[in-house]
Amino acid sequence: MRFYLIRHGETLFNVKGQIQGWCDSPLTKKGIEQVQDARKKVENVDFVAGYSSTAERAKDTLHIVFEGRDIPQKHLKGLREIYTGELEGEPESMYAKLGINYFDGFKAQGGESFDEALDRFISTLQELEKKHPEGNVCICGHGGVMMATVFTIDPSYKAIFEEKGGLKNGSVTIIEMEKGEMKLISVGE
Repeated sequence: MRFYLIRHGETLFNVKGQIQGWCDSPLTKKGIEQVQDARKKVENVDFVAGYSSTAERAKDTLHIVFEGRDIPQKHLKGLREIYTGELEGEPESMYAKLGINYFDGFKAQGGESFDEALDRFISTLQELEKKHPEGNVCICGHGGVMMATVFTIDPSYKAIFEEKGGLKNGSVTIIEMEKGEMKLISVGE
């Protein structure tokens, strides 16, 4: 089976440079356009289901991607972004000020480690594979947990993301999963 991981479109907090893990902000006009572009990339994919995290930005992304299509949709807490603890809603400049490497996680700030967020996300994907062993499933969610999943499959992507930036808003990453084992098909297109 295949997962099509679509990162949510640009949000108000993205524009303002604010940290958003579990806190939320709405899609911007540009963000909606990014998601509409993503919808075009997957419009010919036969999906058996679509899932998003419970965040508004991810739910709105899923609804736009599936607009006009009769595909079951559900929102799951297990697909949420990494929890950044007391940094939620703070300026992204706090990373440098506190000497935080995003990919190390946020345990010291009362949030999740990257391993905890990754385990939660991948466990959710494994449960969805059991539910949908055949076909294609759309996942609309967040850059952090999606990037962590990508570099778990191929560790060389961690350096690429650190150097060039992460998955772009509205990008599509395709992962094949069989019996819990994952394989990258494409990243961030």
